[in-house]
Amino acid sequence: MPKRRLNLVVPVLIVAIGLPATLSWAYYKLTGDPTLRPLGVTLNSLRENDVAGYEAALVVTINWGRDTRSANTPRQVEAALRKALQVYQVDFQIRRRRVAGDHVSVFFDAGPNRFGPYSLVDIAAGIPVAVEAVQMAR
Repeated sequence: MPKRRLNLVVPVLIVAIGLPATLSWAYYKLTGDPTLRPLGVTLNSLRENDVAGYEAALVVTINWGRDTRSANTPRQVEAALRKALQVYQVDFQIRRRRVAGDHVSVFFDAGPNRFGPYSLVDIAAGIPVAVEAVQMAR
């Protein structure tokens, strides 16, 4: 192959390979839509960005009262739940809601089944029940 032709083929190959990924990355940066992020559509990215149509097998809802006085913050409770649920290797999503009052309640939704409300001190009792319901539905 002549050198002149090789000089043309290499840039064309680089553009042909790199352009689709570059365009989808630019679209992702402009819109924040993770579905077109190159090599980045994972369950975690869909879950964290709350993409329409995506529903985890287990949805945990933390209803945090506006007047709640607790040693734990909502983020700490969410992190503890996330750590506990990762042990069971189920697809889950955690949602936090601010509600009126001074109480905290946690619900576990596994398909059509709803377990709870659990208080902060009883959350651990609801995790195995909800995980078992998810595994039975598989």
